[in-house]
Amino acid sequence: MSLHKGMLLLLMIVDLFGCSNADYFTLKDHSGPGFSKMGSSVVLPCELSPALNTKTYEVRWHRPNEWENPILLYEEQKVQENAGDPQYRGRVSLVGDLQKGNVSLKLENLTLADRGEYMCYVKSSKWYESASVFLNITVVGSLPVLSFAEVGDQLNVTCASDRWSPIPTLIWRDERGIQLKNSVFMPKTDSEGLVSVRSWLMFSPSESEWISCSVGLSDQEMKEGRVMPIKSAPATEQGLGNIFHHTIQLTSLYKYIFLSEHINMNLYLIRTFFRNESFRHHLPCSQSVGFHCNDTPHHPQDQR
Repeated sequence: MSLHKGMLLLLMIVDLFGCSNADYFTLKDHSGPGFSKMGSSVVLPCELSPALNTKTYEVRWHRPNEWENPILLYEEQKVQENAGDPQYRGRVSLVGDLQKGNVSLKLENLTLADRGEYMCYVKSSKWYESASVFLNITVVGSLPVLSFAEVGDQLNVTCASDRWSPIPTLIWRDERGIQLKNSVFMPKTDSEGLVSVRSWLMFSPSESEWISCSVGLSDQEMKEGRVMPIKSAPATEQGLGNIFHHTIQLTSLYKYIFLSEHINMNLYLIRTFFRNESFRHHLPCSQSVGFHCNDTPHHPQDQR
């Protein structure tokens, strides 16, 4: 066989299999954008290797098993506005440089329903490739709420926080910042896929002035609640006079001050609870501390 005939045969074989070096490409392997916050925007990466000009290619972003209902369809050198899934319409766009093989998708105003797997499909006249990207949505839950029950000389303290995604970390610490062990941790996922967490811990007031319960997705996004037992005499108590400008009669051995702190926002919400509920009738009303009390404050010094 002559050299000329051999080259001709090789070209015929290449054409038969429908690709040449100029048409062949792969899609780069991306682990995905990681975690994105609900309500924010994210770019789902999809790039060709080598970086071919894709302006004349078909680009289809879709969910698994949703080929006929794409999130975004680019063909005939333009995005087909009426071909996409209605729930994504107006929220998606191609943001990469098509001439350099970047067909990444931007998804805006993220919702919980946007979590999961996405497929990037790219097709030239003689070749196609498909790759998947996973999107995770983070939801920051509520401030931790602490409650307690006395068990002898100890307190059984409960910490509860709702509506997180994914499962948050929950940490108990004492006043020295030492992490407390031997707690019970129970996460529960609701029908929306959001997680509520509950934790219980036995705490001795003699060992620390207060303990804290911190809940969050990272060290930079922790929400904290504290319980502070303060020993008081059964007589007139002046301990919170500076807060309420009022003298409160207490009959219980301990009063418990609960503090909730959102560290990122420097927002401090104070909730004070007493075992003796009758004290509320003597408190001036204050929206800032969240009490339901009488509209007219009662001061002992006003009694003559």
